[in-house]
Amino acid sequence: MLANGSAVAAAALGAAALGLHRRRGWRLVLVAAATAITAALVRMCLQLLLVVYDGFDWDTSGADACVGVAVTLVGIVIGLVVMKAQRRARVEERTALLQRLHASDALDALQSEELRVRRAVAEGLHGTVQQQLVLMRIRLDSIIARMRRADADAQAEHGVQHPGTQQLIGELDALVGVVEVLRERGVRELSQLLYPAGTDLGLAQASRMMLRGLPPSIATRLDIADAVLEADDPSGPGLGIERRILLLRVLEEAVSNALRHGRASTLALRIAVERGELLLTLDDDGAGLPEGEPSLHGLALLRTRLIAIGARLELGRSPLGGARVLAALPL
Repeated sequence: MLANGSAVAAAALGAAALGLHRRRGWRLVLVAAATAITAALVRMCLQLLLVVYDGFDWDTSGADACVGVAVTLVGIVIGLVVMKAQRRARVEERTALLQRLHASDALDALQSEELRVRRAVAEGLHGTVQQQLVLMRIRLDSIIARMRRADADAQAEHGVQHPGTQQLIGELDALVGVVEVLRERGVRELSQLLYPAGTDLGLAQASRMMLRGLPPSIATRLDIADAVLEADDPSGPGLGIERRILLLRVLEEAVSNALRHGRASTLALRIAVERGELLLTLDDDGAGLPEGEPSLHGLALLRTRLIAIGARLELGRSPLGGARVLAALPL
């Protein structure tokens, strides 16, 4: 055992000293042969010194040395194969890591661009489009006023009221109502959908404003942990607006599903930080989930986007009797 162990040590030291792992071609063959012969000679000499054999014999010692050379060469080949496989695995791991980093950078860039477009469109709707609708209503009101004055003058002069004029005024009044509804609901709701109110103030404030916009008949409970305010401080890096909007989208979809499909009358929102994750949980007292695997419907796309940034989205049963939507985002 001492002779064999010494031979292994000699082979390892010789391979390291001669830089076996850096050699290529015929130099690799020469270094491997020199290492194997050295290890076999060390083993043979120790066997003679330790009286493993009674004396030197070419037949016995020579055969033993040849076997030692062969075994050492096999060990060197196995070592080189394993080393090359490990090196290839490390290269593949680094390549995969770089690809993940590039994918993450690309996703962040897309989210930033999406955020820029969202904000620009929302500001355009809230500013330019809404202003044009206001001007359109003013012009329609002016046209209606002039038509009424003209109709009144004609009636005073000729004593006849033209029925077609009154019908046209009624149609213009209806058109004014349509423009006003479009401005108050369509443009504002679309602007809110693109860039939720309170987004720049933090997740807690934006969530609170969203629940305040619900009808008074819907009871709401809101529980926001102090750790959330620290993790999503608008004055610091926080979650980032992209992730904040993503969580607000999840909350919007969850509230919409609870009211539209679940017929819920009570909503309970809890936002907390646990084990390095920001948890957004919405419970309702609605009809609950259907039997079997729940379908995400509108939440499916949001779930895909959450998974892409290392988060998760779960749908389950709520303690209130309805459904529970849980979004967990690592901090």
